[in-house]
Amino acid sequence: MAATFLRLSVSARMLLLLLLLLLLLLLLLAGCTPQRFADPLSIMDDREQDPSWRLAAGQQLSTDGATTLTAAQREAYLAAMERWLWEPRQPTELRLFALRQLAALDEPRLRQSLPGRIVMLDDHATLQALCDLAVAKGWQDFTPAAIRSAARELPGLSDAQRPDIAAIVALNEPHSLDDVLWAVVNGQHLADFTTQTDAWVALNRLNDPAGLDQRLAKVQSTPSLTG
Repeated sequence: MAATFLRLSVSARMLLLLLLLLLLLLLLLAGCTPQRFADPLSIMDDREQDPSWRLAAGQQLSTDGATTLTAAQREAYLAAMERWLWEPRQPTELRLFALRQLAALDEPRLRQSLPGRIVMLDDHATLQALCDLAVAKGWQDFTPAAIRSAARELPGLSDAQRPDIAAIVALNEPHSLDDVLWAVVNGQHLADFTTQTDAWVALNRLNDPAGLDQRLAKVQSTPSLTG
């Protein structure tokens, strides 16, 4: 084959090389063309599929959503995003995409789900992104969810690295973490029983229990966060 190529004239060789380069370029362009799925929702929920394909299916619906999705399809898409965000063993890239989509398409729905579901989230990168989003947008109603998250152990992160703890402080400046938690326990701030319980569990996890009894005896003197 090489001998045959060498017997060609220079112009013929150049033409053949150009044709080969053109074919290579077409193959590269075909590989870069976004995959289109006939049923992207089924691809999104199929854990046997490669995560990159599932993400491409989600991106396809995100791109098409403004013009082509019916109300039922939009609801199915949002439900799929919630599964990506909260279900165990979902890839981080899918969780992060889902968080962005839910915040953009139905922020109230996302915020309402946080207190009950945040403890389902053990992916560090996604928890960081969620807390950063809450602080950036000034979600004051995120504090109960952050307290619930801070009450649990999170392997792999020290308390100094915990984004949920940082969010509590950032959303309640200039008060310290302890002041916020004690004010909740004392019923001076976010005074619902569930959040009070979470705050007490967080205090026990973050502090020496021996000192908590003494502080609890003086809890009525804790300054009000709204005062």
